Amino acid sequence: MSELRDFFYLDISKVHSFVSQIHGGLVSEINETIKRIGGFSAGINLGSLPVGGRVDASKAKESEQQQTIQLTPEAYFSILHKYLQNENEIDDLENIEDNQLQVGQFVEIGGIANPPIIDA
Repeated sequence: MSELRDFFYLDISKVHSFVSQIHGGLVSEINETIKRIGGFSAGINLGSLPVGGRVDASKAKESEQQQTIQLTPEAYFSILHKYLQNENEIDDLENIEDNQLQVGQFVEIGGIANPPIIDA
């Protein structure tokens, strides 16, 4: 399972742009069909060699399931993040000296943010 994330702000237009550049287009949904075949088989041998026979009874059941996966902004972000990780394009803010950020540089910042407490 992938890591769960929460976003304060996600510029979906920018994420769409990056993902479409990576994949040469933007997929909006994935359709998947799953087929299952199951059942039972039984057989009886009659007689003995060299003369004999076999009686078979089998029953197969086929089931099919279809599902559509709608890609959300967070799913697109995961695609972008995995691509940047694989290409070693993400820098950690702790490893960057003051005023050394460059335009177009991807920086990852980790942490926990608590909402402000309002006391009446």
